[in-house]
Formats: sequence, structure tokens, C-alpha cells
Amino acid sequence: HDAARPAYLPAAIAGAKGRWRPAVSVIIPFYNAHEHVDETLASLRRQTIFGDMEVIVIDDGSDDPDSLAKLDELRRLDWLRVVRIAHAGLPAARNAGAREARSEYLYYLDADDFIDPTTLEKLVLLLATHPRADFAYNGVVHFGDIEGVGINRFDPERLKRENFIVFSSLIRKETYFRLGGMDEALIDNYEDYDFWLRLLEEGGHGVLLPEPLFHYRRHIKSNRNVLIKQRDERRMLADLRARHPALYGKSETVDRGGWRLLRATPAPHERLRREAGLAALSELPADLPVRGYRRPNLPNPFSPLRWEGEERRILYLLPYFTIGGAEQVDLAILAGLKERGWRITLAACEEHHHPWKERFLAMSEDHFLLPSFGRDEERRLQVLEYLMISRNADVLFIRNAAVGYKLARRLREVTRQVAAVDLLHLHNFGRDWVGFSAPYHDALDRRFVITEDLLRHAVDTYGLSPERFRVIYNGVDFTTPPAHPAAARIAALRAAGAQLVGFCGRFDAEGQKDPLRWLETAARIHAVKPHARFVMIGDGPRLATAKKRAARLGIAGAVTFTGYVDDPRPLLAELDVLMLTSRYEGLPMVVLEALAQGVRVVATDAGGTREALLDGEMGAIVPLDAAPEVIADAAGVVLDRAAQRRLFDPRLRRAVKSRFDLQRQKKAYADNLEELVLGLDHRRRLDDYQLRVMQRAIVP
Repeated sequence: HDAARPAYLPAAIAGAKGRWRPAVSVIIPFYNAHEHVDETLASLRRQTIFGDMEVIVIDDGSDDPDSLAKLDELRRLDWLRVVRIAHAGLPAARNAGAREARSEYLYYLDADDFIDPTTLEKLVLLLATHPRADFAYNGVVHFGDIEGVGINRFDPERLKRENFIVFSSLIRKETYFRLGGMDEALIDNYEDYDFWLRLLEEGGHGVLLPEPLFHYRRHIKSNRNVLIKQRDERRMLADLRARHPALYGKSETVDRGGWRLLRATPAPHERLRREAGLAALSELPADLPVRGYRRPNLPNPFSPLRWEGEERRILYLLPYFTIGGAEQVDLAILAGLKERGWRITLAACEEHHHPWKERFLAMSEDHFLLPSFGRDEERRLQVLEYLMISRNADVLFIRNAAVGYKLARRLREVTRQVAAVDLLHLHNFGRDWVGFSAPYHDALDRRFVITEDLLRHAVDTYGLSPERFRVIYNGVDFTTPPAHPAAARIAALRAAGAQLVGFCGRFDAEGQKDPLRWLETAARIHAVKPHARFVMIGDGPRLATAKKRAARLGIAGAVTFTGYVDDPRPLLAELDVLMLTSRYEGLPMVVLEALAQGVRVVATDAGGTREALLDGEMGAIVPLDAAPEVIADAAGVVLDRAAQRRLFDPRLRRAVKSRFDLQRQKKAYADNLEELVLGLDHRRRLDDYQLRVMQRAIVP
């Protein structure tokens, strides 16, 4: 440890930043609004940057007894301020909040709405990484009298026609004051829409965080509905557009004499001079430009909530929260870490519809979708570096994430007090993550592979040293699966005397599982064994093509297509043989799940499949490029064997369980990661990161 590089205490940093320069100023206009404000404030207490934000409640002259009592209660809280003004309406209350704000970023939140825990942090990161944007906003969840979800990208032309952006957006304070804030005279029209139109007049623009994080309470008594009842909405919109003729191609002059706008931006150091009384600040020239001496105001990356605890933390990078064998492995690893008390932050790196998102979120403390911050790779790296520092992550875990490898190399230049690891699932003869990651081998402390085959490929093909690799086989649950309606239909086929051959996988466009070759094979089996029936479990873009091929082969009546099944184990348990015709594989989870149910497997010699089948003892292995008739012959032999004895030899079942048990897998990953963490010096990491932040802004 270098005594010449003392670490600044996280609590001291948090206290100073929170007082002088919080990441966000949240402004809550409050006029007789006691009914739902507790829910609103609770959502702020749950923010991931709580402690680096200020909350200002502007009491717009409330006179309701219950609301006055609630305001007295709020004044006793040490994490917000209540500022009372004479009743002047919503525009004046919002402007009063802007005058009080310490942060460069303003976030307006009505007293009956609420936000998800990562909302403010994500919006600040988005605006910081998009320096030309004037404001950032996110998707909306409407609830109450109106329900729905809205995610709308910024479109100036559409905004001229309709107000589709809620005012609960993160707005640069500089922009707010430059535009004059709210027109305090505009109390009988849509003051927020007027603000957006003024922004358009000046060429301003916003950037969308495409996640529905803001919860907008819709009720009949809202200000909007009251206005509509009192005035004709078309007339109101016409009046607003008349205030901004240039936007609509008109050259009319507008009399702004009756407008009441904010006139000046407070000097950025004035509040410090008044409240801190720092002599040095009194010497600063009044016209000192903000951007000349201030870095972008990111949330405090050294929050004591994360830097003064003893918890082990991990940033886990993966492509997306989708359905697949690799994702099953991710979930097992995360479950094992969660059981041991690890704090988990997830980052998904690719655009996707994330069907398993809820499963992943149940394992994590928070999550970030990198595509939400744009396609620029440097921006994504900035966000990830911020997450590594702000989460005080002990481990960077990379699974199929190109940006993760680049982050590992960048972190190597900053500190050696973080462990970087990756997980590789398969190789596709050079077109795979093994080849992509090879140049980053020295930036990784440990490399997990799921088969001996993959380890040999990495060492023999790329000359990588084997010492950093660990082989951890995938694991599955060997308990009896729950019942499933589709399993009953398949069991009925067996009761009618059919032998059942199954497929389970995605009908993907890349053809990894090669379902068309599987159907060609099924046709040949059916020709020899007319009582055989075939079950294809799964979904995907080539499902319709597969159904047409079955019809053309004359076996449509013998094939059952189940579609997507969340847990295929009950269906696999009814099969006599699971048959795979894959072109490439890692260690197929479906093979392990079939073996766990005592089902024999016939498969091409792809990836680690041979290791799963104990070199063929659990079924049959055929060459990777085997023709359908070769696969059909092998399947016929295994079907005959299955007819003679339905269940495995107990010795073989024990061998499978000892190698591929889910609990063994979870323990192996957790043990490896905890071994790596034991040697890390947290104090030195804090030193390294603080020096890094002093030398160069995370977001320049």
C-alpha cells in the first residue's frame, strides 16, 4: 500500500457531494396532495443513488388539514426539504423547485406517481453519455383509471402534433433556465407541453431510455381532465400552437408581454459561497463557465452503501435474458451466488425481447440493459466502468459479451484488485467466442469451460495456456419434474403402443439443431418402425418450415409439435429416445435433462455431447456429419434396447448424477469465485479507482 496515495473516505465523499453537488434534484410540487405522497417518497428512498440526490417538496400553499399534517411530518425527515410558497399554481411551484436545486439535473415528480429503483441513476448515465441532449426520459407505465405501457422515441415532428412525453424527465438545469422554465401565467393550459414546444423552437432534443420505469397514476380528477372539462381541448391546443408560430411554418409575431418566465441562471458557485462560506470561492469570477471547470455530474461512484460493507459483489455480463441452455447455466450460477449472499448486478449487452427477464431479476440487486444507452461501444464501456466502480464489484463475469473483454483489459490498466473471469460454452470451428476472446486471455484471471472438448479446442487451436481454465460441467435437477398438460398427450401415445422419439430445441434460423435433418431421420425410422411417433418440443423462426417438411415427407400425422414449453422435463420423461442432429453444441442441457429422467440419447458427436453420454454408454454417438439413414440405424438399435429395458442400469444413473448434478455445478462456480476474491485488497482497489477518477473522468 502506498501511503502517499491515501484513500478519501467514502462517507466523507458522499456527505460533501450530497450537500454541494448531488447527482439529481428531485422536485415534487405539492398542493393538497397527501393521499399518495408516501408511495412517491418510498420510491425515492429505494433509488440506487439515494444519498447522492436531493428531494425538494414545494408546498404550493396547501390548505387541506390532512395535507398540512403530512407536510409537518415531512419536515421532520432529514433527507428532504419542504419549501412553502404562496399558492400560485403548478408552473410556479416547478420554477420554485428549480431555483432551490443544487444539481445540474432536474427531475420533476408529481406527488401521486412513483419510479422504479434504477430510474434516476439510468437517466443520469444516459444524459451524461449524450452531452448534446437537453433532457432524458423513459418509458411509462400507466395505471389507475387508464392502464398501459408507452415507450416513444423522441420525434420532433410528432411532438409538434401531440404531447407524448411526460414531464417526469431528467432536464439539464441549464436548459430549463435558458428556456425560462415554466410560464407561471399559463395556469389554464398544458404548461408542460408549452415547455417542450419552446425547447423545439430552440432546436433542443431529448433522448429516450427505452424502459418503462415511470409509473403514471391516471385518475379522473387529474389536472388534465379538469382542464378539459373547463375548456375545449382543441381550443387549448390551438392556443398553445399560436404561441409558437415558427414551429408551424408561420411568421407571426407573438406578444410575450404577459408571459412570466424565469429570467436568469444562478451562478454555479453561488450556493457554495453562501452555504459553505469557502473563501476561495469568493474569488471566482462571476462569468466562469460551468463546463470549463466541471466534469459531467455522475452519481457518486464511492457510495458508502457499497464501499463500506463486507458483501461480495459481482457484475455479471451476458447477451440477453432469453430462453436457452446457456441462460439456464447463468441462472444456476447466479442462484448459487445469491444463496451465499453475493450482491449481483446484471448487464445485458444485446438488443432482445428478454423473455426470461423476470427470472434473472429475481437473482439480482439491479440490472442494466446496455442498448438503452445507445449503440456506441465507448458509451457502453463508460457505463460498465462506472458500474464496476460504483458497485465495488469484486468480480467481472463475462459470458458472450464482446464489450466485457474490452472492459477487462481496461480494468487491468487501473487495478489488479478485481477478478475478471469468463464462461465459454461451445466452439463452432473458429466462428465462436473462444476465438474472439483469445487476444484477451491475459486480462482474465480464470476461464470457465463446460467440457473437456472445449478446453482442448482452446489450447490446441489458439495456443492458450491451460492453467487459467477450469472445466465445470453443467448440472440439472434430478428430482421428479412437475406434471405438464402436454405430457399427458404424449403419455397417451405411449399407452397406445407407440415408441416415442423426441427433439427439444429452438427451430433457429442458423440451423444449429438442424431440425430438417432430424425430420429426414424420423421419416427413415418411421419406414422401419411404423408404430414410432415423434415429438418436437420447441419454437423458433423455422418451425413453420419444419411442419411443411414433415408433411412433404409423409409423416405429419406421426409428428407432434408442442411449441414452446417452459419446463420440458415432464415431456422428456415420456420419451424412449431423445435424438439430436446438432451441427455444433456445447454441453446440451436437454441431453442432461433427458438422462436425469432415465431417457436414452442418440446424438451427433458435437461439442461435449460424448462426455455427457459417457462415450455412448447412455445411448449412441454418430459422426457429426452423419446422413439421416446412419442416424436412423443408430436410433433403431437404441429403441430396441429401450423396449427391452425401460430404465437405466442404476450404476450408470449414479455416474450421470455424480457428474451432472445441479448442486455440484452451483458449488463449483461459487467456490472458484470465492477463491479468487480472497486475495483482493479492497483498500487498494479504492485507492486505484480514486486515482483513476482524478486523472480522467469516467464519462469525459
